[in-house]
Amino acid sequence: MVSWAYIAGFFDGEGHVGLTLGANRRNITISQTGDRGYTLLHKVQGFLQHHGITSSVHGYNYVSHPRKQKLWTLHITDYKSSCSFTRELLPFLSIKKTEAQDFRRFISMYPPLVSSAFRSETARRAWETKRG
Repeated sequence: MVSWAYIAGFFDGEGHVGLTLGANRRNITISQTGDRGYTLLHKVQGFLQHHGITSSVHGYNYVSHPRKQKLWTLHITDYKSSCSFTRELLPFLSIKKTEAQDFRRFISMYPPLVSSAFRSETARRAWETKRG
């Protein structure tokens, strides 16, 4: 059964929090390999969705090692979901607790200036204008 404590265990071992400062992006990931990893991350994604957290699962092939199993990664990138995920996970983390706390401090001090929907619409308009 998936729970916050269960997810925290995976996050402590295979999770990552990242910030791209220039682009004002945040990215939380958990990675697993193979068919079991695919199944697991989709179960986690369902649990997160039930708790109002938006995520996506992407698969990556190893180009340099074609015999390795496919790598599956769950991504949480939007501001609200990042805040909710780290808030819920924090009490259960041990190894990556400091990283999660730092991430929460940073995103609370520097929230996005505009919504991602606005940025997407602005980018689309700029592209269409450039295209002529």
